[in-house]
Amino acid sequence: MAESPPGSTQKIVQRESTMNKQKIAAILLNHPKSMDDDNLLQALVWKGEMAGNPNINAMDFLRLYAAGSFTSPETIRRTRQRLQEEYPHLRGSKYKIRHDHQETWKKDLGY
Repeated sequence: MAESPPGSTQKIVQRESTMNKQKIAAILLNHPKSMDDDNLLQALVWKGEMAGNPNINAMDFLRLYAAGSFTSPETIRRTRQRLQEEYPHLRGSKYKIRHDHQETWKKDLGY
């Protein structure tokens, strides 16, 4: 497969993905409660993204969010899941509980 030219869509997506991973990993490490709470994690990500404009009000936030100026909740959640899968020290207490019960749930559901 040929190397993508600088600035290509693939390179931009990879760079953005790496930035999201770094940002979210730092939040998970600095705010352990966010390991088990996606709402808190989203709030902390968006707080960081608003750092350049501390006077933003709710309506401005909603307009910017609708315009795609903030990381989507789905991206934040998926990135957290990937990080916790790859790096056990980023897992919260709910991760272990959920995975300890996984086989029982599969059996109960007929898988």
